[in-house]
Amino acid sequence: MLKLKNTAVILTGVLALTAVAPLAASAQTTSIEFISEHTTSKTQQQIEINSPSDYIHWLKGQAGAEETLEQFSKLSEADQDKFIKYLNDVEVQKQVLKAFASEQDVKLYGGDIVVSHKKGDASSSRVTPMAQNYTVHDSSYGTFMGVNVSELMSTVTYRVEGARGSQKITAVLSGTGLVVHNYNPLVEITVSSESPYTSADRKYAYIVNYFKHTYRGTGGMTYGTIKHTLSGDTQGREGRLISEIL
Repeated sequence: MLKLKNTAVILTGVLALTAVAPLAASAQTTSIEFISEHTTSKTQQQIEINSPSDYIHWLKGQAGAEETLEQFSKLSEADQDKFIKYLNDVEVQKQVLKAFASEQDVKLYGGDIVVSHKKGDASSSRVTPMAQNYTVHDSSYGTFMGVNVSELMSTVTYRVEGARGSQKITAVLSGTGLVVHNYNPLVEITVSSESPYTSADRKYAYIVNYFKHTYRGTGGMTYGTIKHTLSGDTQGREGRLISEIL
């Protein structure tokens, strides 16, 4: 009788856990209804890059890093050593973060590190004689010693309708933030995006992206988040990219 009683208790516990599991899964899916997030890596493990050979070995394991690997390999031994020192210096990384948050191109340490911003070519597609879709985007680039290290992009796609002179944005079709690539193994960048929206007068479409930077060399310390606000107007032109550090 004791054995049967224990069996009944175990079965009751299993059934209770089975009933709770779908509820937990449901709660997780509803928590991200208005904001999306993705990351450039699956883990936040601490990584050590102590020499040029360490960096070359790491690059060889990264998809799409061929150009960066070639550029780094062409540097002199002295410049490669300087590159690695910059990667491992937290204060340098903080200055790079500030440069990414600037709306102007920034040169650091005598031009060894450059962060630049560039408007992308707008694209459009005709939907009807009175409606057209536009996509505008803006990219930020980070280079160390002339080596292409990172690229961040903000994009918004929207629909414009009406006769010329009275056109309005009738829908924002999509808006995203993207880490195109990040070949700095000591910094992890994750992106969160607000739902895209229009101005009250329907003349501008907006997307707001948050690029969070975490320095792995200090046990996963987050030292800043860049807020990018990108807008496009009824003529398919980028209004302005507003950047700031939160």
